Amino acid sequence: MFFRYLLNNIILINIFLWYNNHIFISKRKWNFINCIWIVVLLILKSFFNIFQSFGTNLFISVLIYLIISVVYFDSDLTKRIVFIGFYICSTFISEINVYLLLNYLTTKISLINLDIWIYDLIGSILSALTLFCIIYLITTLKNIKKLTDSKGIWYLIILPIISIMIITSIIYFKILTINPILVFLLTSSIIIYNLIVCIGFADILKSKNILIENEQLKNQELHYKLLEEKFNNSRLFIHDFKKHINLINEFIKNGDYKGINEYISELYEEIKTDENLVITGNQLIDLIINTNKDTLKQYDISIKHDVRIKNIDTIKTIDFNIVFSNLLDNAIESCIKDGGHFIKIKLDIINDLIILKVINPCNQYDQNIITTKSNKDYHGLGILNIKRISYKYKGYTKFSYDNEYNIFTATVIFNAQNEKNDKDATHNNF
Repeated sequence: MFFRYLLNNIILINIFLWYNNHIFISKRKWNFINCIWIVVLLILKSFFNIFQSFGTNLFISVLIYLIISVVYFDSDLTKRIVFIGFYICSTFISEINVYLLLNYLTTKISLINLDIWIYDLIGSILSALTLFCIIYLITTLKNIKKLTDSKGIWYLIILPIISIMIITSIIYFKILTINPILVFLLTSSIIIYNLIVCIGFADILKSKNILIENEQLKNQELHYKLLEEKFNNSRLFIHDFKKHINLINEFIKNGDYKGINEYISELYEEIKTDENLVITGNQLIDLIINTNKDTLKQYDISIKHDVRIKNIDTIKTIDFNIVFSNLLDNAIESCIKDGGHFIKIKLDIINDLIILKVINPCNQYDQNIITTKSNKDYHGLGILNIKRISYKYKGYTKFSYDNEYNIFTATVIFNAQNEKNDKDATHNNF
């Protein structure tokens, strides 16, 4: 009995891993230790299956699937819960319908002479195939992988909850044996309805996310243009510096000390607006930092930098802008909240890996990196956008916290070589 459940759970968990890999982003590479943990979870799940308690099996399944999803895949907790619910519903529905089919074949086509282990094997195979077909349909839905609105996704959780309630009622009231046709129609309707709602919901959230991203891009482009204009004004001032000196000399020759004072005061006011400009040598980083110049000055936050890459040709400007702007915004927000007075920026390239680090003081570290800003619809996407872009460049994002010194470090790694190879391959195709 135990080994039959173990075999069935091996199939279920492998399908679950495939399912998660097509909806979420994998964050761990498989190794011996990871495999051991999966085996432990398999044995645990199979052990509880022996008791044949629907409530216990449901609880253990949710717990184990949640552990696997959290440990091995990267996503918002809300989205995990919703899609684990879909998976469990699909599992129960596939098993119920295969049971109905085999029961029909047993009574109508006289398969009663089959050995019980063959009967179970056929049931396990058909159930796994049915489950995989349902899961495959879910993973192929447009925009499912791009769902990022955690508040909006909560509304989707009603689908698996209602589905599980219907399935529980079918089992509890023994409708399987009373009216098999009704059960088949109910379970089929559940799957179809869930798929339709998911499609519509994904399209709605995609449209909303596009509007939010466009708004962010417009704001960033505006900041970029304003700061570029300030840089140009500074260059013009430096270019005209000799003229200022010559004019001051003329005032001195004529003994017009009042004119000198007035002119120097005017120059000082003009210089004062740009005296806090940070120059790292990387123009894009300089532009983004100096967009926040007034805020940095207001809260007495100094920028320390170790930027060793002047130009980043392998990363699109808009992508790097989104990543660095969000990291800097989060660092500034943390400094303001906890009274920090410095932000350190590091940018280097090692073995074709572009490594960006933003370091800042932080008194309280939230592992979920939840925004404290009031408008979470617009600001909650920052971390997800950073992870999405690093994943796009075959890299990854890591957040770490030093408890001893209360220092938070955000690290984003881009694989520049992979991106270059992708471009070369694209050119070679033409």
